[in-house]
Amino acid sequence: MVTLAAVFLGWFAWRLRMARVQDAAAESIVRAGGEVAYSDQFYGGVSRLTPRHRQANMLGDISRRLLGGDPTRKLVSVRLIDDESAALVAKYDLRDLTIVRLDGGKAITDAALAHLANCEQLRVLYLEDGNLTDRGIEGIGQHSKLEELWLCNTQITDAALDYLIELPVLRVLDIRGTVISDEGLKRIAAMPNLRMLYLDSATVTDSGIQSLHASKRLMGLWLGDLSSANLDLVAIAAIPQLEQIYLKGPLITDDRLAVLKNNTKIQRLNVQRCTGLTDESLKTLATMPNLKSLGIISTPFTAQGIGQFKSDRPDCNVW
Repeated sequence: MVTLAAVFLGWFAWRLRMARVQDAAAESIVRAGGEVAYSDQFYGGVSRLTPRHRQANMLGDISRRLLGGDPTRKLVSVRLIDDESAALVAKYDLRDLTIVRLDGGKAITDAALAHLANCEQLRVLYLEDGNLTDRGIEGIGQHSKLEELWLCNTQITDAALDYLIELPVLRVLDIRGTVISDEGLKRIAAMPNLRMLYLDSATVTDSGIQSLHASKRLMGLWLGDLSSANLDLVAIAAIPQLEQIYLKGPLITDDRLAVLKNNTKIQRLNVQRCTGLTDESLKTLATMPNLKSLGIISTPFTAQGIGQFKSDRPDCNVW
């Protein structure tokens, strides 16, 4: 019993020291214009990037009041706005971070990623709109627990994907607005656990989509305006494990969706802001026997058409 008490007190003292360091880091990050969140703010929700109100914890609350720190929680999420604030991650050795959002646009460069080298628990890395190149991605393979990587509107090329193949549990990849080409999609198809790909590019053709047929795990494909309008939906729907398709933009027409008639694979379909669609497409989608979810945000289906679809397919959730 004495040994257990000594172990607990040792752990408590160590965690209290770490909590004080992390609280100091949090203050510095906030002063630099960033945001922070702790482990007691993540307990479900729509997005892993969005913290919630902290949960009450009696031991932690008492410790914070009496000892100046809460050893029961960890600093796990930060939003940083430039390379200088990213340097605080290395300065305070924030090894417990699981979510890092480098959200400063062009003020985020390759130098920011170098400061994350010791983030051993990193699972989500958001780099959208950053001034990032292939050189900045070179060390990404050391983050072996990384599950989500958001690279939208960065300067990465096909060469960067060689480093991403080293990530064993990467499930979500966003390459919208990059110059990644058909050659790059061959490398993406080789990623062992990729489940969801976000794509919107003028440099990807139907040949690249054919390459994705080699993917063993890809279940969802999100297409922006360019890719929704230009890529072959027949080839997309034929990706072996694909169950989810997200289409967007005014150039999606009834004729384009007609190729999905009687499709037995797709379970979730989202037609977002597809202003070129009419109720005729709802008739097509009603023939898809395994469709379980249909998103129609800002798409001009009539109330009558939606009502008829729900009547024909009461098993499909329309939202």
